[in-house]
Amino acid sequence: MVELHKHLHPKLMLGIPLLEGTNPASCFPRIAIGYEVVCCNYIWSEVSAADIFVSEFQDDLLNQYAGLQYRNKVLASEGAKETLEILSDYL
Repeated sequence: MVELHKHLHPKLMLGIPLLEGTNPASCFPRIAIGYEVVCCNYIWSEVSAADIFVSEFQDDLLNQYAGLQYRNKVLASEGAKETLEILSDYL
């Protein structure tokens, strides 16, 4: 995949060279993957993070109970559930 990206990068980026030592996937033009969708998902992830912070961690950032609940209910799902289902279960 990296080799394919290195091959296509100059053609897609109109001759702008790929910087050596960088991750090609992080440099891929966002228009090619639907920039609007990426922005929308990013905004919703910020909303979810703010909701989690205010609901669970605002009063005590080092709350062990809230941290363990976050780890067990959110991180442990590893994407097996829909985001809304994970957040509803956690909050």
